[in-house]
Amino acid sequence: MWSTWPTWDSWNWEGWEGKPIDVEVYSAGKTVKLYLNNQLIGEKPVEQCKATFTLNYQPGTLKAESDGETSTLITAGKPAKIAAKADRKSYKTDGNDVAFIDITLTDKLGNPCAMSQDEITVDVKGGVLLALGTGDLRDCANTRDNTHNAWHGRAQAIVRIPKGAKGVTVTVKGKGLSPTTVKVL
Repeated sequence: MWSTWPTWDSWNWEGWEGKPIDVEVYSAGKTVKLYLNNQLIGEKPVEQCKATFTLNYQPGTLKAESDGETSTLITAGKPAKIAAKADRKSYKTDGNDVAFIDITLTDKLGNPCAMSQDEITVDVKGGVLLALGTGDLRDCANTRDNTHNAWHGRAQAIVRIPKGAKGVTVTVKGKGLSPTTVKVL
């Protein structure tokens, strides 16, 4: 239910405590109910797939409900861990397949840190790192390098699966972050 650029799914707005902030909820439903810390903020009709609410920001849990669907955002703590997941469970070993590894920086409870731009490093064993980057259109950093800054707490690595590969692992680490390893093959 959330997000279109330049907005993104985050409920971390440090420095905005007590100040008005617009919340845009995207939905195919007819109405949206918005809750902050289990208190109903209001209910609005969806117009052109969007309902907009203005409320004073406070950390916690923001929940939107529309036509039986629920979407929740939680204020994250400081980045503490790295989560990584391959795009599928099996790959061909003909030398022409690639794995897309989605990387997310999270707090110690596993909540995504959408404001994080921490530097991460990706090490690949048994495969070839083709690219590491983000969706930041302003980022001109080299995507062929194994080190990159996250954008909105996320990054993606693209790894080639070599011909005849028997095992491919991807390890993601960053300063002050618990690393993670994904077994791709």
